[in-house]
Amino acid sequence: MRGTAKRKFWGVAFALAFFFPVFVLGCGVFYRYDAPRAVIDMSGAEVWAVSLSASGRRYHVTSTTRLNGQARLHEQPTASIATGTVGDWQWTVMAVPSVVPSWRAWQEEKRNTKVRQEAIRSGNWLHSAAGWDLAFQRARRVAQYLLGRPPLPFHATLLLLPEGVRYNKRISEAGKGYVPLTLAFYWPNSKRPAAFIGVVTRTMYEYQHLLVDSGFISPVGNGKGDRTANDEARSQCWSDSTFLALEAGTPSSVQWKVSQARAALALLDQSNQQKVNGEGGQGLAMPEVGPIRYSDAYMWGRFFEVESVAAYLRSRGDSTALIHASDPAQVNALLSVCRAMTQQPRDLTKGPYPASQVEYVPFFPKEFK
Repeated sequence: MRGTAKRKFWGVAFALAFFFPVFVLGCGVFYRYDAPRAVIDMSGAEVWAVSLSASGRRYHVTSTTRLNGQARLHEQPTASIATGTVGDWQWTVMAVPSVVPSWRAWQEEKRNTKVRQEAIRSGNWLHSAAGWDLAFQRARRVAQYLLGRPPLPFHATLLLLPEGVRYNKRISEAGKGYVPLTLAFYWPNSKRPAAFIGVVTRTMYEYQHLLVDSGFISPVGNGKGDRTANDEARSQCWSDSTFLALEAGTPSSVQWKVSQARAALALLDQSNQQKVNGEGGQGLAMPEVGPIRYSDAYMWGRFFEVESVAAYLRSRGDSTALIHASDPAQVNALLSVCRAMTQQPRDLTKGPYPASQVEYVPFFPKEFK
């Protein structure tokens, strides 16, 4: 579950790697996702997905946001509340008018102002990144660390909507020399920084997928399902790395529970068997890996990330797989795993990323220990 204090593996928000159009004669176009249809249609689910095609340095990106709320959206995100750049990254934040007062109240809160000042004093390394400029500065810092080189330029447009509304939109854009990305998110009518942190981490989740689509990161795996599952694992690692970087120095934490990941996959396998046989299982057992069906790739990818991170943490003597954002050394360990998965990808359908192949490379400067 996601929250201001802890972030765990399974939740109700789904950032999906890929969708692709399937053309049916006489029926127009429908889109196929890398998660079960029941997940996509679930009440309350929050779904994001991207796809990219490139022609030279021109990138065509289709971004999808689906928020399965119950309320009708009566207004459009026409209010510009933030814009900025860091290096060759640009972002624009738009909101529906009714959300603007809540956002302003969060920005003007005394505690938020103090946290922002503390973050600036640390060189924007510690304390919650309480501002879009600070958040994207840290996010880009994480991206460059994970890649080992400057990241691909991108322009992000983030749309803030009232919590609980229905929203389903697909936006196609093109950029020359940069990848465009437009996603929508809920903004709660309360002073909760978790919403702000979630917007940026989900954006980085999808950005990693665009790096793979563009060839900036090499895909691994045999077959579309296996490759997509590997990519989902890496995107989850990017999301977790960004979350911990944005919350560095705070009481927040992330825990990777392999037992929960296995149980979720067992439930997925049982559901698949019921569809095939029309019968319920007698018990839950971990399904065998591969070849992975494309519609199951998202769930498998989440498992592969948990398995790989937990294996590396165990090799360092941490059996709890619990990382506190207040401990730079622990955060360095998580980012080191994701760095290895990014720069030297392995096919995780063959097993967790080898702990022996992960080089511990500090993300934080030496003065933050």
